[in-house]
This record gives sequence, C-alpha cells and structure tokens, in this order.
Amino acid sequence: MSTRIALTLGIAVLTASGLFLAAEEPKNKAKVELRWVELKPIKGVTEAEGIPASEAEGDVVYPHTKPALVLTNKEVSEAKLTKHDLTKNGLGVNYMVTLHLTKEARAKLAEGLTGKESRMITVTVDGKHWGWSWYVIDKDKRVSEQIRAETFLPQIGYFSSEVEAQRIVAAFK
Repeated sequence: MSTRIALTLGIAVLTASGLFLAAEEPKNKAKVELRWVELKPIKGVTEAEGIPASEAEGDVVYPHTKPALVLTNKEVSEAKLTKHDLTKNGLGVNYMVTLHLTKEARAKLAEGLTGKESRMITVTVDGKHWGWSWYVIDKDKRVSEQIRAETFLPQIGYFSSEVEAQRIVAAFK
C-alpha cells in the first residue's frame, strides 16, 4: 500500500511541476509604458488605487491612467537583463531589466515635465506597476545619472522568473 501512495504522490509532484513549467512559458509580447505619478489621486487623471511609495503603512502614490510614453523598439535602443544572485543572503536569484531610451524618447518624455524640475514616474508592464523613481530635468541638480532626463534609465524588477524578464527584453527586439 505504501508503494502505491508513494507512486501516486510522485505522479502528483511531476504533474504539478509540469503545470508550473507551463506557467513559466513566455506569454505574448510585453506592453511596457512609462507613467507619471502623483502624491494624491486626481479624478480622471490618476488611478483611484495607489501603489506603495515605501514600506510605511498608508504611504502610497498614484500613477496616471494614461501613459506618458508607450515603449517599443523605436523608443528603446537596448533592454539589458541583469542577474542578481542573492542566494548567500537567502533571497534567491532575481532579474532586473534596464531600458536604454533613445534620444528621441527621452526628449518626448521631457515634454511632459513642462514647468517642473522633477516628477515621479513608474514603469508599467502589462498593467502592473513596478515601483517608482524620480525623473529630474534640472541639469544643475546633483542627482544620479539614472534619473536625470538626458540619461534616464528606467528599470523593471526584481523578477524571480528569468523567463518573465526575458519576455520584457524580447519586447524590444
């Protein structure tokens, strides 16, 4: 009887593994957008539900419903996948995608900053927001090159699935 139970359990595990692998298969092409973010909801402009701005309870920001820029291979010159092996810290392996925008895409994005020195922005993939960062147009402000308008590098991640990260990279080929 115990052999039959072990065999049934083994088949169940293999079946579940097969279903898990099937779920990891690449989906259709990723839709990637950049959206401005506000500190408070604005009816008709932002989503009613906010996204966490930090780990503090109730600290949320509100992405715009319409994208500032829909990203395609015309706006992205390179999509770079980075693997972060955090197994020594007990956090496993994670993946991040960094998008290198074309000069034209960066200029178009900067147009949305009229009258402001900086603004919050989020990367949205298939409707899911991946955090937020600052986007700064003031050339004299001492900030990271990653968030400066002329050299803006949006990042998406951390993904536990390399397949999902690769699907985003593939959207720009």
